[in-house]
Amino acid sequence: MAFVPYHQVVLWVLFLIATWSSMPLTIGQIPQGPATSGPVYDTPTLSGLPTGTDWNQSYHPTQDPQSSNEVLKRMEQIEQQLGDHLANEKKKKDDDKKKPVIKPRGRLHSDANWFHQSGLNQLQLSDKDPRKYDGDIEDGVFARRARIGFDGSFMENTEVRLDYEMGAPGHPNLFDAYGNLLGVPFLGTVRMGQFREPFSLEAQTSSNFYTFMERALNTSFDPSRNWGLMFYNHNSAETITWALGVFRDQTNFYGADASDSGGRALTGRTTWLPFFNDQDDENDYWELGSSYSYRDPRDNLVNYPVKPLNFLSEFRSSSLQIATPNILQLYNENAESVQLLGFESTRTMGPLNLQAEYIGTWVDLGNRTNLSHGSYAQASYFITGEHRRWNRKLGTFAPTKVNTPFLSNKGKGFQGTGAWEIAIRWCDINIQGAEGNRAIPGYARATTAGLNWYLNDNVRMMINASPLQLHSKSMVGDLNVFQSRLDIHF
Repeated sequence: MAFVPYHQVVLWVLFLIATWSSMPLTIGQIPQGPATSGPVYDTPTLSGLPTGTDWNQSYHPTQDPQSSNEVLKRMEQIEQQLGDHLANEKKKKDDDKKKPVIKPRGRLHSDANWFHQSGLNQLQLSDKDPRKYDGDIEDGVFARRARIGFDGSFMENTEVRLDYEMGAPGHPNLFDAYGNLLGVPFLGTVRMGQFREPFSLEAQTSSNFYTFMERALNTSFDPSRNWGLMFYNHNSAETITWALGVFRDQTNFYGADASDSGGRALTGRTTWLPFFNDQDDENDYWELGSSYSYRDPRDNLVNYPVKPLNFLSEFRSSSLQIATPNILQLYNENAESVQLLGFESTRTMGPLNLQAEYIGTWVDLGNRTNLSHGSYAQASYFITGEHRRWNRKLGTFAPTKVNTPFLSNKGKGFQGTGAWEIAIRWCDINIQGAEGNRAIPGYARATTAGLNWYLNDNVRMMINASPLQLHSKSMVGDLNVFQSRLDIHF
C-alpha cells in the first residue's frame, strides 16, 4: 500500500483552505411558500446569507483569478520552505554520521581470596630452594581487573577501541587498542591492532559475562591478546560466523614485539547454530564451533603457565612480586611449531545453559611431537528465570538482562530481587613433554561451584568454591580455593 508523503497532504489542505476563503459565496433565493399548520421555527441564518436560504439548493461560487494566483504563489513558497527544511535535516543527519561518537567503557572486578592446602600440595609448589618459596599460597585481596577505556565510531564505517588495564601485573598496560573497518566487500569487518585472537568460546566471552570468576584450566592454552590483522563476518541468516587473522606471537602488555626469529601465528574460529528459536526472547538455541591456530614460536620458545583458577598478585617492591604460583607449566625452548585445536558447544533452554570445550596443543620438537590437552563441562541455571543471551553476529555470549533489578538503573533505590544463578563446572588439564628449568609437567582437575547475584544489568556479586587436585612431582596434593567478587561494568 502506497502512502502520500505528509508534507504533500499539508500543502493540499492549505491550498483548499486558502482557495475557499477567497471565494465570494452567492446563493439564490426561492420564494417563500404558503404558511402551513404546525409549529413555526426560525430559519437559521449565517452572516452574509439572507433569511429563507434553501440549504438544498446547489450553488456555483465565482472565483477571483487574482486571488487564485496569490494562493498558488503562496503554496509554492510553502513547498520551497518545506523542501529546504527537509534538505537541511538530511544534511545534518549525514554530517552527524561523520562526527566522532565516543562511548566510555570500564570494569572493576574486586576479589577476595582464601586458600587451603595439603602438606603435599605445598611441597609440590615449593621452589627447589625453599628459602625462596615454601609453597604456601597466601590469602589476599586485589583488583583482578580495573579497566577504563572507550569505544569510538565515525565516518559511518570506522570504529576504534582503546582499553587500559590498571589491575593486571605490569600495570598500567594496554589491553585492547584496535580499529575496525566495517562493510568491507567479501570480508565483512577488518580489524587491526592489539586484540584477542579468535580462539575458544570461553576466551571470546567477555569477563563481564563469565559464569565463573575464572575461566577453566584448559583455557591456559588460549593465545590471548596479540597484535594482528583479522577479518570476521557472518551469513545473512546469522547462523554461521567466521573469523581469521594473522598475528605476532607473544606480544607484550603494550602491544609491542620485535623479533626476526619466528613469532607469527595464523588463527581462526567458526561457529554454527543448528537451532535457534527466534521467539520467546531467543532463549532456546544450540551452538557448535571450532578453533585452530598454527604458531611459529618466537626464538623457539613455548610457554603456557597454568594457574589454580586464581590470579592473586601483589607487588611488594619493584623487585618482589607475591603471586599465585603456577601449578603446571608447558614450557619448551626448542619448539619448531605449535598447533592448537579446539571444539566447543553450548545449549541454552530457557534458564538452563550447558557448555563444554576441548583444547589440544601439539608441540613439534623436531624429533617428536608432544600433545597436551584439557577440557571442561559446565551447567548453570537462573533461579529467577533469566537466560544466557547469544550474540548471533559475533558468535559469543551477550549481556544478561535482569528481569527485576534489585538496584534500579533510574535511581529509584531497591526494587526487585535481581537475578540469581547457580552453576557447577568440572575441568582438567594434562601437560606432557615440558622441558627446561621452568617446565612443570603433570595433571590437574578441579570442580567449581558458583553462586551469582545480578543486582542489575551492570552489577553482580559472585562466590566460587573450587577443590583442586594436582598430580605432579610424583605426588598428589589437594588445594581448595574460595573466592568472591564484586563485578561492576559499563
